[in-house]
Amino acid sequence: PFTVEAHGTEGSLLYGTPDEKIQIRSTHINRPVANGWNVWTAVPPDQPTAFEQWVNHIQQGTRPQEHTQIAVDLSMLLEAANLSARRNQPVQLDSLAR
Repeated sequence: PFTVEAHGTEGSLLYGTPDEKIQIRSTHINRPVANGWNVWTAVPPDQPTAFEQWVNHIQQGTRPQEHTQIAVDLSMLLEAANLSARRNQPVQLDSLAR
């Protein structure tokens, strides 16, 4: 089965099949639930693939601004992670050159 787990300092998110439901436990959600997990079954439909989006931008003469920023953010995150591992200390994203 396909599953995704994301864990952070303020919560966790689990998604898996065959149920196709998202389970969230977060300090930002104040709804009481029996087992501590909030379940979201209204999973958004699949988005167009990266290739389909690329073709659409070419056909429409547009640029994927959101995706460009996501790529920059991901690159910064990877740079900070590598510097952190090399220095053996935390590296803040806002300390990196833009």
